[in-house]
Amino acid sequence: MKSRDSFSRPPESISVKSLFWQPDMLRPPVLDHVSCTFEKGHVYGIIGPNGSGKTSLIRHILRLLRAQEGTVFLGDLPIDDFKRKEIARLLSY
Repeated sequence: MKSRDSFSRPPESISVKSLFWQPDMLRPPVLDHVSCTFEKGHVYGIIGPNGSGKTSLIRHILRLLRAQEGTVFLGDLPIDDFKRKEIARLLSY
């Protein structure tokens, strides 16, 4: 298990585990227990119709939004262990 201090380079993976987010309780959830993994060295596309949660997923990965349930991991560590500035440094290119 890595410590947060060991991340001088981008993590080997970004994992989303059972992410749930419903900004308006009168509407269905935007992210309904979404799980996925993005591995270093691969190119991914996120596609879907308007309002399907593409931007919301990215905003959770960047910790611009907080999930109501579930967690985003940078490597083995929960994203909440990182400051937003650290996340920007690790995930920028």
